[in-house]
Amino acid sequence: MTRSAVVAFVVALVVAAGGTAHARESAPSVTDLRHAIESSSPSCRLDVDEELSLGRTKLWFVRRLVAVVDDVDPQARAILEGLRRVEIGSYRVVGDCPLPADLEADLVDGGWARTVRWQDASGRGVVLQRMNDDNQIDGMLVLEIGDGSVEIVHLEGRVQDILAAAVRDDPGSTGSLLGMD
Repeated sequence: MTRSAVVAFVVALVVAAGGTAHARESAPSVTDLRHAIESSSPSCRLDVDEELSLGRTKLWFVRRLVAVVDDVDPQARAILEGLRRVEIGSYRVVGDCPLPADLEADLVDGGWARTVRWQDASGRGVVLQRMNDDNQIDGMLVLEIGDGSVEIVHLEGRVQDILAAAVRDDPGSTGSLLGMD
């Protein structure tokens, strides 16, 4: 196989998998965000409770598995179809770990928009979203620092469709706070 045939084959695979052949600024991984929070204070350390990362390939396998199971909720199937990346990190805080203001600013500079920010007695956090070329939400980041824990959730895909379904099923959900109702 010639080099140009290999390149054409790879481009065809990317397009067939639902991606695009052009480069796009990638979102920071949960691990990148963890390290950014840890670097905000010399005494900050985040010990991993759980980390989960599902990219296109792993999600494809999950979709195939769900396709053969009879008792899967149709909404769960639809959510899986809409996702192309899922990352979740749950960490125990050791030391002082503030949510760095420059982290949010860096994400906003990278194309993310803050939709919700909160702070209460149990913690503080932020929800950011990224829009695609069709002005649809195609990425969401949730960062929360609570009493002794940090939670990070990163979703990519047809997030707008997932939020709309969540609002239909539970009008008091987070999706309604994000203007999806």
